[in-house]
Amino acid sequence: MKVRSKMLVSVLIVLVLTSVAVMATTITFWKFTDTYGDPLIVKYVNEWNQLHPDMKVDFVEIPWAQYTTTKLSAAFASGQGPDIFWVSPGDELRYYNAGVLQSFDKYLTPEQINDFFPVAREKVTIAGHIYGLPIELEPLAIYYNKDLFDQYHLSIPQDWNELLEDAKILTTKNRWGLILDPTPTYYELFTFYPFLWSAGGSVVNEDWTKSTFDSTAAIAALTFYQDAFDKYKVSPKSIPTAGTNDISTFVSGFGAMQECGEWAIQMLTVNPPKFKWGYFPIPPMTKGGTSVSVMGGWIQVVNKNSPVVKDAVDFTLWLFFKTDFEKQWCTVQNSKLPAYKSVYESAKDYYDSPIWQTFINQILPTSKPEPRYTPEMDLALENALQSVIFANVSPAVAAKTAAQQIDNFLSTYTGAH
Repeated sequence: MKVRSKMLVSVLIVLVLTSVAVMATTITFWKFTDTYGDPLIVKYVNEWNQLHPDMKVDFVEIPWAQYTTTKLSAAFASGQGPDIFWVSPGDELRYYNAGVLQSFDKYLTPEQINDFFPVAREKVTIAGHIYGLPIELEPLAIYYNKDLFDQYHLSIPQDWNELLEDAKILTTKNRWGLILDPTPTYYELFTFYPFLWSAGGSVVNEDWTKSTFDSTAAIAALTFYQDAFDKYKVSPKSIPTAGTNDISTFVSGFGAMQECGEWAIQMLTVNPPKFKWGYFPIPPMTKGGTSVSVMGGWIQVVNKNSPVVKDAVDFTLWLFFKTDFEKQWCTVQNSKLPAYKSVYESAKDYYDSPIWQTFINQILPTSKPEPRYTPEMDLALENALQSVIFANVSPAVAAKTAAQQIDNFLSTYTGAH
């Protein structure tokens, strides 16, 4: 009888343990592959999993080219989207209009919301509600080879003409003068906006009833790109690395100048080039004008249709507010401006470094948030850029065509903006 009782107890224990294992939650977390940043995320995911054995986070790294094009959108289209994912502000409307994004309004305290820098809060707010948590602030600049500038007796360019003139001088058979992004992606648009804005241009009016891209300002910005890529041939039409967001293109000597973000500081520090380097604000269109940059930065969002949405929110809140992930992400694993006031204050020694002063004192104050458009509007803009870079289409025709395409789309659009 005792033996049978012991066997029964053993069976019950096995059943209970099996039941617990079956009930364990798995939270899928997708993100593009990032050699510098992913090890830190893995560290915190492992820490969470140790603390929450019944609520495991499965972190999935996806190659950049796949993640930023079709992988993520295709997964949601088939109903197989992740529970947590990273999205750029420029692509956020796609998922909002698809009914995918979970609002964080009821999960955030007033103190947490107030901790966001205003520009960071703006980029996660749609129709008055907060969708996801901002990860960083990422303005752009022009990085340059100081040794080459000294060799050719060049000074920091003060307008587009001087930027092109310097690029022409620095271009040789084995080196490009200025690396801009030629690939039809959201990142290409991200890097184009400072030139459009510097010329006084925009894409659409405030209430989204009409495109404003058919303008002298847009034509001027498109002309600058056509001059750089096609007329003067100082910018490459193909990039040997993953993209112009990778500063290793500049480090290799492939280009004398490159438009890139402040994340390049970390890369240039960890793997310093054989030459002295620096960076300067993107020059305005005309001398004496205001330099304008664009403020990017990824957002961690939660799939509101996920069967584990509350667990996904809990992990996200834990990561950003219960650990030092944000500080480590911005100041150790990367070189980025934080989205939260408290993190900036706690890392003042880091940001007081001389290398940061141009970003903080000159570039940041005139940076504008990355605009949030639909995939249809972005495609029209991408086509305009591609046509002037590769097909020698008149900038005036490219601007007019893009504006017409956007107007046609807006005539039936009923989503948010």
